[in-house]
Amino acid sequence: MKQQNKLLLKQAFLYGITGKDDIGIIGSTDILAADQACVDLIYLLPADQRRDIVERIESRLSLHQLEYMETLGMGGRE
Repeated sequence: MKQQNKLLLKQAFLYGITGKDDIGIIGSTDILAADQACVDLIYLLPADQRRDIVERIESRLSLHQLEYMETLGMGGRE
């Protein structure tokens, strides 16, 4: 039996994060790259707009989760 290639697409919607403007929509076939792109966009926000969400990211070890996903071979962070 021939194996079929399956494509997985990760989508993330960054809206309502700052209480002001939406940041955007991220899409990738690399789930780790999509998650890392979301984090990167958040850290690019002005300090006063990102303060609360960065606190949540860092207090819940979300960055460690990205590192572990890379260790498991779930994608790349670049």
